[in-house]
Amino acid sequence: MVNQLLGAGVLVLLLSACGGGDGGDEVVSPEVLQCRANLEAQRSQPNMVANSYNVIFKPSTPSQPSPVWPPVKPPLGIPSSGQSNEQLAAELGIRGTVRYIYDTINAANLQIDANEAARLCADPRVSSIQQDRIATLF
Repeated sequence: MVNQLLGAGVLVLLLSACGGGDGGDEVVSPEVLQCRANLEAQRSQPNMVANSYNVIFKPSTPSQPSPVWPPVKPPLGIPSSGQSNEQLAAELGIRGTVRYIYDTINAANLQIDANEAARLCADPRVSSIQQDRIATLF
């Protein structure tokens, strides 16, 4: 019984921290809750880069194409998909900027705040979101 109450309390706190639980009709899937919990846990780790996130998208399906265009063979010096950062930002509807598109791995680096990253967790095309960190070798 105590574990159930603690679990319910953690869920309410998580929903509150992520914008849910405010009396609205938002239904939050376990996948979205896990994504948001992962983002929250990353914030407390050392060497995290503020407002910089790598978003990995799910593979395209006929009913749900990825927002990152697949690579093609463009002329030398042009991104391999031909998609601009502005086009992807508009496709995602983000409040921020796309810094890099990694079309060969179906991902992008976004300059967005933590609330926007948590909002993107609910995008059904998103597989995972990782905050950037500074790594040192020694």
